[in-house]
Amino acid sequence: MSDQVTYLTPGFFVSFSRRQQRNIFPQLTLDHFRATPTRLALVDALNKGFEGDIEELIKRIHRQFNRPPRVIREFFDTLDKAGYITDTLPELRYAGEPSGALGVASEGEVTIANPAILVTQSGHYLWYDHEGSLLLRLELAELVAAATFSEAITISSAKQQYLAKDDAEIDANQFDDLVSRRAGAGLFSEPFTIEDTDETSLFGTVDRTTLQSAIDARIAAHDDNVADEGKGLVQVIPVNTVHGTTPASLGILMAYAIEYEGGQLRDKYNFVP
Repeated sequence: MSDQVTYLTPGFFVSFSRRQQRNIFPQLTLDHFRATPTRLALVDALNKGFEGDIEELIKRIHRQFNRPPRVIREFFDTLDKAGYITDTLPELRYAGEPSGALGVASEGEVTIANPAILVTQSGHYLWYDHEGSLLLRLELAELVAAATFSEAITISSAKQQYLAKDDAEIDANQFDDLVSRRAGAGLFSEPFTIEDTDETSLFGTVDRTTLQSAIDARIAAHDDNVADEGKGLVQVIPVNTVHGTTPASLGILMAYAIEYEGGQLRDKYNFVP
């Protein structure tokens, strides 16, 4: 056997699809963001550190899932090109211990508290809150089972649906333990509902033509100001590639850069609105 060990770099993301009760890789392109069983098996093996020839791992996954080796190899190459593959033992980047608190979930419908993105490290999938506290440390089988709650569902129905799957890897007791740990970590939330049926929906109420005109006018005014100053500034143009999504994080980054150290970057860069 080869002494070569291939690793997945810590910090690769795994998340949940909100509607299809499955996992996704949110940082990959649309061609590769679905976390199919084949891809998850490859990610998990690399997350633990695979010793040997990668072609042997590809053959093993091929035999397990009956998927063409070239498809598995293509996904490995995608990870490699994106910088997620290394042959050096990665340093631990993520710390903390989950509290281990147990809880009881609501008898009604519950769902995952979204957004929920887990990070890989040393064979585990780490679930942090927004303050950086580690809530759960999951194995792959638990991660897959957790996706059952990506849609609103009762605990009993989720358990029944999961255990009915041919590829279910945890048993009823382990499923109950996972639910208890997630409830103790506060990871279940009740589905969002509008109690006042007369409340106006926000979706589709914005006149896009008017909004675009306002944006165009803002950019034109900004360009005029920059031109009047006569400085040869490097343009910084924020681009949001996810259609229909408000790029709040992008706006925060731009605002921070504009005001950094009292606005000193504005002497060199043209921050286009």
